[in-house]
Amino acid sequence: MAFEIARRHRFARDMADLPPGVTVHVLPSGSGPEEGAGTLRQLRYRSFGRTGERIERAYAAASRYLETTLGAPGTSGAPGAPDMSDGPR
Repeated sequence: MAFEIARRHRFARDMADLPPGVTVHVLPSGSGPEEGAGTLRQLRYRSFGRTGERIERAYAAASRYLETTLGAPGTSGAPGAPDMSDGPR
C-alpha cells in the first residue's frame, strides 16, 4: 500500500512540475469495473493468471485513445516508430 501511495504522490508532483507548453496524455489502463479501478480493491493481491487478458485490454484501450485523440493510426504517430497496427509484440 505504501508503494502505491508514493507512486501516486510522485505522479501528482511530476504533473505539477511540468514545464509550460508540455501536454501529457495519460493512457487508459483498460481495466473494467470488475477490477475496481479507482478503489482500494485494485491494491489487493491478484494472481497473474489473467495477465495476458489485462495486457490485451490495456493495449486496445490505449490504441483507441491514441487513434481518436491524436489521430495516430496503429498507434504509430512518431516518425520512425514501429508499426504496431497488428498488436503488441
